[in-house]
Amino acid sequence: RNHYVCKTKEAIRDFFQAIRINPEYIDAYYWRGAALYDEGREQGAIANFTKVVKLNPEYSSAYLKRGLAFAEIEEFEKAIEDYNSTIKIKKDCAEAYEYRGYIYEILGYTTFAIQDFQEAANLYNEQDKYQKYKILTNSLRKYPSNRAISQEISQGTNIRNI
Repeated sequence: RNHYVCKTKEAIRDFFQAIRINPEYIDAYYWRGAALYDEGREQGAIANFTKVVKLNPEYSSAYLKRGLAFAEIEEFEKAIEDYNSTIKIKKDCAEAYEYRGYIYEILGYTTFAIQDFQEAANLYNEQDKYQKYKILTNSLRKYPSNRAISQEISQGTNIRNI
């Protein structure tokens, strides 16, 4: 853990230097934001991801990561907006549906959460990300209003065929 923390701090320093040399270096902002997020410095991460989307409004990963940072500090509406932006740019981003589903679940919007979890599971299945697919399909079983899906899953039916 300590080795990782030291490496993260070094990386952040290196990204600061890269940005000082080239203030338009989008990837340096992105990776500095990711490193700051990993350190639990959400506000710094948000600032960096915001710079990325200002420089390139089509950078879907920056919206996704900024959404995670907003969710971490419980700014759920902003997180949802960022996940929506991610999906608008990259419709097959399973993570955006999954993360938005968790926010909907926290906010008590069960129907929206289920829809997002189902969409994420479908996409993970299509993308051969079976571990993520299995986790989400197991999570879907807990919803009583989702019994038909749960029964199909327990029978081993591929969710893509439902």
